Amino acid sequence: MINKNNKLKKDNKLQDIVSNNTKVTYYKGVGGLKKIYEQTLKDKNPIFALTANILEIDPELRNWLTEKYVKKRKENKIFAKVISPKTGLAKEYLKNDKDGYRKTLLIPKDKFPISIEINIFGNKVGLMSYKKNELMGTVIESKEIAKSMRVFFDLAWEKAQDYQKESKDRI
Repeated sequence: MINKNNKLKKDNKLQDIVSNNTKVTYYKGVGGLKKIYEQTLKDKNPIFALTANILEIDPELRNWLTEKYVKKRKENKIFAKVISPKTGLAKEYLKNDKDGYRKTLLIPKDKFPISIEINIFGNKVGLMSYKKNELMGTVIESKEIAKSMRVFFDLAWEKAQDYQKESKDRI
């Protein structure tokens, strides 16, 4: 919650909004984004992600993700399916799929310029922006929203497989 002076609590959580069976929580800064990723570890369900692989991601967050988060996710046997625009960074990311306990499909970045990350896990959807001027995220906890987002992810995954095949056919 936001206190009287409109300042963040120590945990970087801005506000919870609860309505019936849906809960929306806003997070800010590197600490807030870490909290979202930590929820994926507690949930222990597979993660379905659309990611931007932004080069200007905060160095502290990038190091934490690569050095700690992925290791914990692997230890907990939480598999990730990832769709990412095809960039140099994404190609490197793809090479580490086996070690990263994930499967990544690349899509044309010009046609699909994803600029945030979306993680679908259990009954939650996390939306994260890594831009310096917008370092924040939101988690929506709703069975129906998560279910529908997984359907959209599956649709995107099917098409992303076509792009993967097309790339291999050109080699």
